[in-house]
Amino acid sequence: MASSEGKSGHGIFFHTSIYGFGHLVARGLSFILLPFYTHYISSNEFGIYSLIISSATIVSILFHLGLQGSFVKYFTSAKSRNEQKLIFSNLIFMISAVSLPLTVILIFFSREFSNLILHSGEYSASFSLGIISILLMTYSYYFSIVYVTLERSKRFVINTVISALLNFVLNVIFIHNLSLGINGIFYAQIISSIVLILFCTDVLKTYFQFDYDSGWVKSILKFGYPFFFSSIFTVLTEVFDRFLVDYYLGSEKAGIYYLGYRFGLILNLFGISFKNSWLPHYYNFIANLKDDKPNYLGKVFSKLLVVSAIVIVPVSLFADDVFSFKYNGFQIFSSEYFEAASVIPFVMFGYMFAILMSFYSLGPYISGKSIHFLSSDLLCFASNLLLNILLIPMIGIVGAAIATMAAFMIGAFYLNVISSKSIQVNYERKIAIVSLLMIFGFTFLSLLFASLILDILLLIVFMIIIHELRVIDFSKLIRLKF
Repeated sequence: MASSEGKSGHGIFFHTSIYGFGHLVARGLSFILLPFYTHYISSNEFGIYSLIISSATIVSILFHLGLQGSFVKYFTSAKSRNEQKLIFSNLIFMISAVSLPLTVILIFFSREFSNLILHSGEYSASFSLGIISILLMTYSYYFSIVYVTLERSKRFVINTVISALLNFVLNVIFIHNLSLGINGIFYAQIISSIVLILFCTDVLKTYFQFDYDSGWVKSILKFGYPFFFSSIFTVLTEVFDRFLVDYYLGSEKAGIYYLGYRFGLILNLFGISFKNSWLPHYYNFIANLKDDKPNYLGKVFSKLLVVSAIVIVPVSLFADDVFSFKYNGFQIFSSEYFEAASVIPFVMFGYMFAILMSFYSLGPYISGKSIHFLSSDLLCFASNLLLNILLIPMIGIVGAAIATMAAFMIGAFYLNVISSKSIQVNYERKIAIVSLLMIFGFTFLSLLFASLILDILLLIVFMIIIHELRVIDFSKLIRLKF
């Protein structure tokens, strides 16, 4: 069958580790740029950038039409290459019919939107660049995701890494050498997205054809429409707090919060990789395990928690030390951004729960009731909005981070309840309890006492416990064999 091209019997964490490497390089380079930004872009200007990119991200909901999950589901389970061509082609037709006219409208009225969102028309060009960058990222996403559905993870990663390296170099040139400020960030993203699209020309040659099929359009839209509304709440959960921080505390605090939030997304390197490979892996492998499926799912859950701990604990222990580091007049981050370190642990907690939401997404996919994604994301957004309004005036940007954590925790709990009706998971309870105790316990001890010596001792204890749990075989991790 043509649709099986590139598929393998590797475990979920093989593909997750491959994708993880690609995202590690791509996002790792973007993390390296963050301290670079703090020395060339003021917190106020970075706050403006955060509001522009947040607005563009909200617009991307309309570009995607909520069809990401629907596309993966139908393309992965297609019975022939001809079906795959019809699905891919009609998807491109649909998103183009909406995104291209909308982009023209937003650019035409960019000054009005700049006045509305940023309280000044001087950023209209930056707003237009943000919209163009999101449009190109939308196309590059769908061209690239085909490699993921075929489990051609290495090709996906090669393209991603080259694009990321180009984006990094262009950022340095545009901001350091040409002094373009936040516009330089957008120029770099636009060019690197175009290059990524060019790398995917084989996808267009193989799967795109001028053949409209109303049957496939209806099927994709029928399954995908709840995702459209749920994606609205997902994106709002992730970005609306920046507007509220700007409203209550000003654009400078919004810039500081956004920087800390971006660092907290380090866990999302793993989360995105897992989410990309989880559903294709289920249909290609897990569905055939029969009686052993609950045990396999339990082991996957354990690895999710342990990997989350491996990221969260060290970063949480030493984030404040890195931000405040100074030596002979040199400092990694500009001092006006030091407060950003306080939000990092809570953002990472939130994205740990977001990863668990991806794990429990199997339930709605298996049952075909995608409406549950809408419900879970609505719960996330409503709780996030309420908690932001309550906490930001009381405890500042930390309140916004705590709201993010609580929102994703509520969403994970909801999908857990829903998924328990469709899938059985035999949890490894000891591993789960120990992992959660380390994640929350060690982090809060570090926040409470703020001692470098204590942080080092906690890290040593943490490494010993992780070794004794024997959930991750690090020799296999290095060889990408899970």
